[in-house]
Amino acid sequence: MVFANAGSLGAAPGRRDELVHHLTRRSDHLRDVGCLLYEVGVNDAEPDTVYVVELWESADAHRASLALPEVQASIAAARPLLSGEFGGFRFEVVGSPLRDGPAPGPAPKHVPAPDEPSIPELETDETIAPRPEEEIADILRAEPDVEDHSRRPG
Repeated sequence: MVFANAGSLGAAPGRRDELVHHLTRRSDHLRDVGCLLYEVGVNDAEPDTVYVVELWESADAHRASLALPEVQASIAAARPLLSGEFGGFRFEVVGSPLRDGPAPGPAPKHVPAPDEPSIPELETDETIAPRPEEEIADILRAEPDVEDHSRRPG
């Protein structure tokens, strides 16, 4: 079933246009792995926010795209342009008034609720940070904390 991911990315102050330029660079890799639509937008009333709407062949195709070296490199290059503020939502597309019948694709799969974890917090061995589930926001949140918190000051 077609998977939709829509969100907002906070840009570092004054860097929105750089972020837009970065996000709109042509990438045939995304189409090759199941991206049907990737649109980037702005609203001048929110000068440090960029909006992204994505349609994917499936949630699995979206998740798999995040492991691509090209996508990982793009995310790393975008980090300095981001403020750390993110928002958004995801859903399985079930239909449209622009076409007859249900959305194309396989039978629907379970889509986690906003408060339901979609991936384990830590991998099995609990030393590897979580794999990203969402676009840039989750990848930024997935950076491991390498500081030793077992020692108490004093």
